[in-house]
Amino acid sequence: MKTIRGVQRMPEKIRRAWNPLGGLQRLQTTGPAAGRFPRLRGETSMKRTVVRYRTRPEMAAENQRLIENVFLELGARSPNGLRYAVLRLADDTFLHVVESEGERSPLPDLETFKVFTGTIRERCLEAPQFSDAVIVGNYRMIGEGRTP
Repeated sequence: MKTIRGVQRMPEKIRRAWNPLGGLQRLQTTGPAAGRFPRLRGETSMKRTVVRYRTRPEMAAENQRLIENVFLELGARSPNGLRYAVLRLADDTFLHVVESEGERSPLPDLETFKVFTGTIRERCLEAPQFSDAVIVGNYRMIGEGRTP
């Protein structure tokens, strides 16, 4: 047992789960700390991936167009168990936030997503980087989705 600033800490075990969208691991606490931190209201056991990359300035508009096509297909198909948002920053950096349920996300199965990812490296100055993501807080940040 550790003591930090007079507070006793029990050893914890962290379980990691594989995410097929790039190796993101969802951390879950087991042992004495399990259940100590309740989930946020409405939070599910969805796997979260954040992907960040920067496009060449002359390719940013094309990248955005390809992403908009993915959202059009998502709107038409409405796959269950998927949440997806993309942000474009002023320096042509793109941030993709993906949440998916189950073993495999439906996103890679979309034809428009295959087209988008097929040429991503040609459009990038900085290659896509996959990061772990855990929601710390959310106050009405992203409501119901819309397609372009």
